[in-house]
Amino acid sequence: MLKYILMKKIEFKEIIKALRIEKGWTLSQLAKKLGVTPACVSYWESGKKKPSYDELQNICIVLDVSGDVVLGFEEI
Repeated sequence: MLKYILMKKIEFKEIIKALRIEKGWTLSQLAKKLGVTPACVSYWESGKKKPSYDELQNICIVLDVSGDVVLGFEEI
């Protein structure tokens, strides 16, 4: 899945959703692990909002991936 993301220059919103699904987590489960509301994750996945720098760091920690992966520069 991630190789496809890199080849197609997929946006952050699609990457975050793909990583969440790859972990087998619901939107609510990811939100709880990140300490944000499900609406917040929904906004990220729909592209309506972007995470802050601190939220982006937490996303990387919780999903156990580098910032380059989350931003689409590198695969796992």
